[in-house]
Amino acid sequence: MRGGYTGTYLDVNLTTSQIEKKTVDEKMIHDFVGGGGFSARILWEEMDASTDPLGPENILILMTGPLTGTLAPTGNCWYVGFRSPTTGIYGEGRGGGYWGPELKYAGYDYVILRGKSEKPVYLNIHNDQVTLEDAGHLWGMDYFDTTYKLEETHPGAKVLGIGPAGENLVKSAIVMSDLYRAGGRGGAGAVMGSKNLKAIVVYGSNSVRVADPEGFKTILDEVNKTIYEHPATAQLMPDYGTACLVNGMNAFGALPTHNHKSGTFDGAEKISGEKMAETILVKTRSCFACNIKCTRYTKVDEGEYAGVESEGPEYETVNAFGSRCGVDNLEAIAMANMNANRLGLDTISAGTMIAFAMELYEEGILTQEECNGLDLRFASHQAMNTLLQDLAYRKGLGDILAEGVRTAAEKIGKGSEKYAMHVKGLELTATELRSAQDSGLGHAVANRGGDHLRPWSPAFTLFGFGQAEIDLSGTPDPIVPEDKARVVKAMEKAAIFTDLNGMCKFTVLCNTLSPAQLARLYETITGIPMDVERLETVVERTLTLQRSLNLYRYGMKPAQDTLPDRFLKEPAPSGPAEGKVNELSLMLKEYYEKSGWDEQGYPLTERYETLGLEFVKAQLGK
Repeated sequence: MRGGYTGTYLDVNLTTSQIEKKTVDEKMIHDFVGGGGFSARILWEEMDASTDPLGPENILILMTGPLTGTLAPTGNCWYVGFRSPTTGIYGEGRGGGYWGPELKYAGYDYVILRGKSEKPVYLNIHNDQVTLEDAGHLWGMDYFDTTYKLEETHPGAKVLGIGPAGENLVKSAIVMSDLYRAGGRGGAGAVMGSKNLKAIVVYGSNSVRVADPEGFKTILDEVNKTIYEHPATAQLMPDYGTACLVNGMNAFGALPTHNHKSGTFDGAEKISGEKMAETILVKTRSCFACNIKCTRYTKVDEGEYAGVESEGPEYETVNAFGSRCGVDNLEAIAMANMNANRLGLDTISAGTMIAFAMELYEEGILTQEECNGLDLRFASHQAMNTLLQDLAYRKGLGDILAEGVRTAAEKIGKGSEKYAMHVKGLELTATELRSAQDSGLGHAVANRGGDHLRPWSPAFTLFGFGQAEIDLSGTPDPIVPEDKARVVKAMEKAAIFTDLNGMCKFTVLCNTLSPAQLARLYETITGIPMDVERLETVVERTLTLQRSLNLYRYGMKPAQDTLPDRFLKEPAPSGPAEGKVNELSLMLKEYYEKSGWDEQGYPLTERYETLGLEFVKAQLGK
């Protein structure tokens, strides 16, 4: 019997309050594994180009993978799939913690949410008992208080939900679980809020079956040994968290600063993981089944921000509210991190939007009155934290920023589009794209827009981490565009398969676990044959289907595989890439070719055939 999957999912219609338990399709398991593969397949079948991302016809899919809830390292992830209100194209996110395993233990691989409730509700899943409950008393609460209240009502349950940002349909709103785990860049929280769904509470008492226990134990010992011996997962991240990247990225000129004007920040040391460990770190934590322990639990005991207490901040958040906004005050960044989690805001998008507003203010495009009376210069951490609140509650300038940086630039006008740092409408992440040519390519072609995790190839080229299965001997410096498509495709292979499986990408972002090890984990848990060749096919099938969703369902054009002019036309002012731009056009052609797409970026007809996507090919003529 197959392991890893429960074989059952929930189909919830919030308009009619109908809840159905259905059987997971075996062919979908074989072809798409889980996570974003399942989500893309469902969205292809269920939604067309007319779907309003914030309308009741948009569906929200909360997904796990076959390794979620097992003892596979970092087997704790949940995923969310949807049509993004920020970008209008495919939206996807990943979160960790304990909620994903709990959904599996309750007996479900995923949940589909349709329609819109007339009044605020939450979904209560307790093994076979699944009900919609009134959430009127929770509406308006921040996510932390919502969780505390629901944990009192449902002892032992895990809570996934939204904060005020999701309720107010802020398009960078995310979904949160386990208090501090976040997912859904591109507005999953707004989609959930548009459905009047405040939370999903899960309690499970079952287990996840492993098909080959002895084989699983053998590969588990091997992969754990790899993780314990790798410098990134054995030392850097446990000691300093993901913020261990701050000083290294700054040294490479790859730390976005002042709204991506440059890649070096004079105050980098003050906001680094090392400084965090010396000052506000209380203890480390880990998600379910994680032996990396990258999570920081921090507390500010004195000064202007005394009393701030939360998990994090992570590297992306440190950059978003730190160097990107010109802020070198770690305590202020911790405050912004705590409030973003409480309000249900994506820290990456929120920090990018505030940095955008800061540059507009300094350029004279926005006045102090238009900035809600704030002196919004770079480095003003008080103004940053105030504007963050205004963003969540759509107050003044916050109401404009709540639409996302692309739309905000269109509304503000006066040449502000020049300063809007996004790809396909999704705000950029914490890598300077002139110093890391490969990351520029990865951002440009990412199916959800400006994506920092699929792939984060600078781990290969900037830090030189590598393994025997991926030949990086010929890979040139990261500021050189040649040969970068190969690196991006290699990272995609590992990173996307961890997504499908239900694992955290930190097991592969530093090129730690190999594709062969990932395949063996999957095979021993599920009993379904898997090798590197089939793994590559599953990954390319998923990528191509998501690409097709964007092109043929959501109206995206390949010309949107691009970067802001700042990276393409303005030479880097400092660092190793000083005087250079991102040479995206040189890399795109090679990437398209390796992906089986034509020179314009459309998948070739024969590619659909070789990947088993005939159902897409059949609809292209329509």
